[in-house]
Amino acid sequence: MDQSIKPVKTAILEYIRESEDCTSTMGTGNMAAFSRKVSGYTYETIRKVMSGDRRLTQPFMEAIAAAMEVEPGTFLEYRLLMATRKLDPDAMSPEQAERVLGQLEEVLENTVGEH
Repeated sequence: MDQSIKPVKTAILEYIRESEDCTSTMGTGNMAAFSRKVSGYTYETIRKVMSGDRRLTQPFMEAIAAAMEVEPGTFLEYRLLMATRKLDPDAMSPEQAERVLGQLEEVLENTVGEH
């Protein structure tokens, strides 16, 4: 599987399409077969995440990554989650928080609206 950074849902669908273990003899993807590879999560939970009825969590993304034999950091949402945790004000001094906030505001000011 391609190791580039991509959204979890996209990565799952690509994996299912590319994996012989998760496709039928007709070549169609099989989410149920994929779900059997994911430790600790049922087909129904994976389906709900895929449909947006359930939020992505760190443990879920780590289980998906393990089933796909990739690093969780290949998922865009995982990297964003890890980045936001670095912004926890309880994990830094007030001086660090002020400096990081200034840098973040500058980046956002220069990038928001650039689609």
